Amino acid sequence: MAPERLMSGYALVTPLRNEADNIARLFSAMSSQTLVPETWVIIDDSSSDGSRELIEEHRRHFSGELIVQTRARPHSDYALGEHYASLISSGFELIKAKHDYRQLIGVGICDADCFPKPNYFALLMEFLNKHPRVGLTSGLDHRLDGKPSRRRASWVRGNCRLWRRQCLDQAGYLVGPSADTTSLCSALLHGWQAKVEPRASFAARELGARSPGSYYGRSAHYRGLGIGGAIIKTGLDLLRGRPQHAGSYLAGYLKARASGEPQIPDPNIRRYYRYYPLSLLRQLPTKG
Repeated sequence: MAPERLMSGYALVTPLRNEADNIARLFSAMSSQTLVPETWVIIDDSSSDGSRELIEEHRRHFSGELIVQTRARPHSDYALGEHYASLISSGFELIKAKHDYRQLIGVGICDADCFPKPNYFALLMEFLNKHPRVGLTSGLDHRLDGKPSRRRASWVRGNCRLWRRQCLDQAGYLVGPSADTTSLCSALLHGWQAKVEPRASFAARELGARSPGSYYGRSAHYRGLGIGGAIIKTGLDLLRGRPQHAGSYLAGYLKARASGEPQIPDPNIRRYYRYYPLSLLRQLPTKG
């Protein structure tokens, strides 16, 4: 058993609230991994639908170490905001406090509505081993409703991703709005690469399905995106046939900008997103 645990070399955090319908499938997916995580931390955000009881019922099927904590719920804004990020961060702190933390190769996130294929994390670990400058990776998602993912194929997914431990230690996990995006940016600014392993895949609810477009607009302002970038992003959403999301996004951005909502303290991240519209322009469809 010891060699297998050394080979696994990664730990995961799963935040959840009221995911009773997904618990059985989540445990089935995690227990079926060809490389199970050495430690799996579940942070229950005061679920009221029996999720915690279902976790206890299914935990016997998971062969690794399972840590479950329930956190008091200070407010109702869960989804992709600062509270969600704080749950992830608290899970990371539990992992970092373990005596064998520095023996880990990877540390990651698997949301409760993500169901990775059995070889998912084995492929990500193999990918990290083959590419020493990659500090952050994920596979590709397939939506539960059968529709194609709206995310770019090159974008490292935030809901089922794996950091190289050294990258996480150096670049950190930034608690705040859009933590998946700002943390990826921090990794890039620290010289790491963020790449998708296309052979790895997982099924998931549409990323951000619980959050309105206005949240993403506010998050864009928080990251430092300028008005030009917000307009370009709105135009791209319109071209993709998402008029309601586009309008909500722009309204959220303009409201945050007009009210002077705070932006991320790191000036390097703000500078990065100030010029981000150039990469958005490259996504515009061209004729021919």
